[in-house]
Amino acid sequence: MDKTKILECDYSVLRLAGFVSCDEQGGVSEQVVTCIRNIINSYMDSNSMTLLIHGFKEGVRKGYKTDRDIRILKNAYGTEIDNYLKVLSLLITVLLADRITVFSREKLYGIAASFGLEKDELDLLISRMDTGRSAKHEYTRSLMTLIGWIAAADGEMTSRQKEYANTVISEVGDVTSDFYGDFVHGFELDKVPESEIGIVCGFLSKSFESDIQRYNNVRIGCLCLLIGGVREDRRPPAGETYSRLLIVAEALGFSDNELNAVIRHLENSED
Repeated sequence: MDKTKILECDYSVLRLAGFVSCDEQGGVSEQVVTCIRNIINSYMDSNSMTLLIHGFKEGVRKGYKTDRDIRILKNAYGTEIDNYLKVLSLLITVLLADRITVFSREKLYGIAASFGLEKDELDLLISRMDTGRSAKHEYTRSLMTLIGWIAAADGEMTSRQKEYANTVISEVGDVTSDFYGDFVHGFELDKVPESEIGIVCGFLSKSFESDIQRYNNVRIGCLCLLIGGVREDRRPPAGETYSRLLIVAEALGFSDNELNAVIRHLENSED
């Protein structure tokens, strides 16, 4: 699909997002608007932000009809059900930024029916996304707390650490939340954040327990994120910083030798 067609589809999806997220009075919450901007920045053409936001606003307008956008998407996606599930997942994500009301759910039912999904199938998708979001949300909060706690061993928070925290949030956080406060909270902790370590380890093992290879890859990825928060000027972590990092690494199942190997690998990958 060429860029013009992709943009047309994104525009239609955002019009549908405006339609499902507005209340009976034709209003939308600030959380939803923030979520829409984050979605455009993360998954769409951010250079077309103004145009795509306009599409969202069109969907909010009184009397908006979904027929045209449903037709555009069906012409583009054909019979591939996965494409329609992605559209519905995005619409649900937008609604979860605030809450899914009976009014918005009824509108979702209509769109889902146009894509060939029954009500119970949509309800199951909403339930799975809501449950999964809650678990991922708590994991990300704890991860950001640990990044802050480990980084705090270096002393005062640096501009580089702030920038790194925001980068991690954009990569692993969900688009409906702001986790920077958890990073700051971690920076202020004096004791080992054992509950946060437990949440991170528990989420990883439960989410990937049926795929050991993927679990190991995600576990290493998590460790790399923690290391990245304390590597100033390419210097490997040492002293209290290393001690804190090792506490979390061992909880994730790594030995000190394995931790050092990952640190060296990150150093070599930058050469």
